[in-house]
Amino acid sequence: MTRGPLFEKLFEPITIGKITVKNRIVMPPMDTDFGTRDGRVTKRHINYFVERAKGGVGLLYTECASPVGPEGIATPYQLCLHDDSYIDGFRELVNAIKSAAPDVKVVLQLHHAGKQTTSEITGGIRPVAPSPIPSRSFMYPETPRELTTEEVKERIEAFAKASLRAKKAGYDAVEIHFAHGYLLHNFLSPLANKRTDEYGGFQGGLKFARELIEAVRREVGWDYTVLVRINGEDLFSEGGITLVESQVIAKMFENAGVDAIHISSGIRESDHPLADMTVAAPQGAWAYMAQAIKKVVKIPVIIVRRISDPFVAEEIIRTGKADLVSIGRQLIADPEWPRKVMEGRIDEIRPCLYCNEGCYDPLFRNLSISCTVNPAAGREEEMRIVKADIAKRVLVVGGGLAGMTAALVAAMRGHKVTLVEEDMRLGGQFKLIRSTRRAEMAKLVDYYEVMLKKYGVDVRVGRKLDEELVDEVKPDVLVVATGSTPVKPKIPGIDRPNVYSVFEVLSGRARVGDVVAIFTCSYYCPYTCAKGLCCGSGYAAAFTAELLASQGKMVYLLAERPEIFSGMYVTTRPRLLKRLFLMNVKISTEVRVKEITEGGIVIEKGGVETPIAVDTFVYAVGTKPQKPTILEALNGKIKEIYEVGECRVPGNAYTSIHSAYEVALKI
Repeated sequence: MTRGPLFEKLFEPITIGKITVKNRIVMPPMDTDFGTRDGRVTKRHINYFVERAKGGVGLLYTECASPVGPEGIATPYQLCLHDDSYIDGFRELVNAIKSAAPDVKVVLQLHHAGKQTTSEITGGIRPVAPSPIPSRSFMYPETPRELTTEEVKERIEAFAKASLRAKKAGYDAVEIHFAHGYLLHNFLSPLANKRTDEYGGFQGGLKFARELIEAVRREVGWDYTVLVRINGEDLFSEGGITLVESQVIAKMFENAGVDAIHISSGIRESDHPLADMTVAAPQGAWAYMAQAIKKVVKIPVIIVRRISDPFVAEEIIRTGKADLVSIGRQLIADPEWPRKVMEGRIDEIRPCLYCNEGCYDPLFRNLSISCTVNPAAGREEEMRIVKADIAKRVLVVGGGLAGMTAALVAAMRGHKVTLVEEDMRLGGQFKLIRSTRRAEMAKLVDYYEVMLKKYGVDVRVGRKLDEELVDEVKPDVLVVATGSTPVKPKIPGIDRPNVYSVFEVLSGRARVGDVVAIFTCSYYCPYTCAKGLCCGSGYAAAFTAELLASQGKMVYLLAERPEIFSGMYVTTRPRLLKRLFLMNVKISTEVRVKEITEGGIVIEKGGVETPIAVDTFVYAVGTKPQKPTILEALNGKIKEIYEVGECRVPGNAYTSIHSAYEVALKI
């Protein structure tokens, strides 16, 4: 199949400086923490980037590297390039990528964390910044040390020397990171640069940036491609860089000899809805920034931020908003996105959920990345799907995320797979997300339905596991993926007709009144968030509160624990709570629901019992495994029996998919 006219612009070549890129698709720099503690390239890096290069991307960044060693790292295992001994490792990485995909162009981004790090991460080195102004983010509690004028000049030279090392390692280009609240961005920011020397204020910040690019050019020459990444806007209510400043900055960089400008946005403190990193923000939300910058420069402009829909990507290029699009997290979820788009296999793209639970949040816990929907991300060799030595008959019971994953992977390995689901549609509890404002995430269910059909899985809906089915299929392997059922808290009045589980509400089976209390994060919940992952019930409670509030209902969101949604992390939880606040959802923690009465509920907080009038009470306090009653009788009759997903341990989408994927590789 060919791409046809639908994505004509997306697959046009483009020249950036001295290189020609085969298409307009960019894999931007995304930290992995696959490196060693001293910042060296590992085999894991190589496998990960080779897989994405083979997928058809035109311009591939191999994540950022610190040009000053440990002082500049934002995560413990970030790459470094502060002396020549690192060159060979980067050269091995570039050569592996070029060997797998000779037509891909490879870029290294150079980055200094500045004050957005900690002494613990840097090995005892105090964070540095243009001015001793601490970050407003709780993640970076230390007040940074102000760099002296001489030290500023030393950092400029460090970036220049590291750029030359990247060139020697075989990179086609280098990018200098001036965005996201890191050191170089802070020189340009009116919020962060209060210096009184030659590098002070906005004008001094421009001087700093111009001198840095001039130093890079002195080292790498004018026959080498140099890019910069800048913020289109900081998206912070207290000030910072706006489109006015970013257009000035972009023009300065063009005049200084930069070959392309990579537009991103936001800082850790950003509090604008467009800074949201989940599906709450629209696709291509930052394209307007690139469009504005393209009006003042003639060099190519790249735009990033939640671009996974190929039609959105094509529209951005076709309408001239940007020259290239960065497809970030989506390429972690599916490295073959470019090839599938080019071949017209849109429905075979494994969609990114933008949940951040595998790819982004772990970095703030000093862990390496993975992916909710692609367990092989970062484990390409050990998790590669290969043909099984012996084809088996596999019966998978349960059509939720775990069951669909197990069935698909087993079928891809060459097994004959039958998947049965008691409901009339696949998707399990996850399909209920279609009714929320996160309906885009349900594309994952659509993907599985397409792929199960492609690999010949015999899908039977409206069917239970029974002896007749076992006798018919004669499975060598039984995979039980029957999911979980909501935990019903033992509260007086819980069986009243106006009481529902959160899943009943999402399924449309509940008659919800105008005033609703949602009870979540309770001690009844068996999932303690100890693994740093919020359970499915927690997400369901949050999305339900948002949905009902959008319908004009008054919503009380009550948590029994001291903190609500504690398993959600920094890229999701703060902005979710702010959205709920702005929608007037009443959030209260350390609340015990003592009784559900005819007119509402009785709560206890701080030792005081108080009645609250509500029309509907909704509970979302976790789930418990549910298994077929026939399962015990099948022991000994079927050679291999596995339990995957929430029928084994309560969890969420991440845990369900990963457990099923790993089991399917063993069959």
